[in-house]
Amino acid sequence: MEEGTETSLEYFNKLRDADMLWWYGLSSDQFMNRTNSKGYELVQAGKLEPASEVFKLNTLLFSRDWNVWDSLAGCYYKMKKFDLSLKYYEKSIELNSDNENGKKMMERIKNEQKKK
Repeated sequence: MEEGTETSLEYFNKLRDADMLWWYGLSSDQFMNRTNSKGYELVQAGKLEPASEVFKLNTLLFSRDWNVWDSLAGCYYKMKKFDLSLKYYEKSIELNSDNENGKKMMERIKNEQKKK
């Protein structure tokens, strides 16, 4: 990804070294879900930049899963990086046309951009 594959992998290695038990021996679905959960934990703690790196990592590893793109888009929305947020909501909807959250968020972002 153009925003920082290297940074995502560095962050992943730090997480892995700090807490190997959270990912060791998991199936790919479990790993993906746990990684997403870690990202949301960081979002809730107000650590949006590290959260975005975790979500980016998930998109690198599971690029065909719509939910990981939705999570990255949501993080960028919170960071007020609306162009990136729209881009990744679009990707999520491309992978899952039933993604109602993504559709609602895209509409919300477009409306917010019109107001500026």
